[in-house]
Amino acid sequence: MGEDDYPRGVEEWIENTTALDRVKGIAAGRQQPISVAEVAEEAFVSKNTARSHLERLTEYNILRAETRGGTTVYSANPRYTRFSAVEELLDEHDRAGLMELRSEIQERIEGWREEFDVEEREELCEAARKTEFSEETRGLINPYRQWGMEEHRLSLVNEALRSYEETNPTEPASA
Repeated sequence: MGEDDYPRGVEEWIENTTALDRVKGIAAGRQQPISVAEVAEEAFVSKNTARSHLERLTEYNILRAETRGGTTVYSANPRYTRFSAVEELLDEHDRAGLMELRSEIQERIEGWREEFDVEEREELCEAARKTEFSEETRGLINPYRQWGMEEHRLSLVNEALRSYEETNPTEPASA
């Protein structure tokens, strides 16, 4: 494929990122495992380059490798992904900022508890199973999903706060 054959924006992406960064972004950004050939195609690198980078990323525990049907496939290592998310929170927020973020997330969860008169997220799923119409089901499933994402974010913020307190023990707590 010549440079003129690339989809719009790809040439700039290739020029401004390393092959390793493209391979990492493609493989780690997927919900489902991906093969060397797929990574190579999407990252605009050779299969050998993709394989080499994928193996290195696996050695560094950024990715996981497994064999499916005789093919090695790669996926994000959830521990690394979680660690990176916590580090990003620590980079972006001080203790007060983390506490504020925690409060905002808790407020959204409390809002769903009040709106749907439930204590736990799973009660929304249970209620959705008993609805008669698709609109009612969607009206419960969408908040159910959002609530799950917020619970995950809250766990990351709580972990970031614990880490912050361990590494900055003399800073007074705020909020």
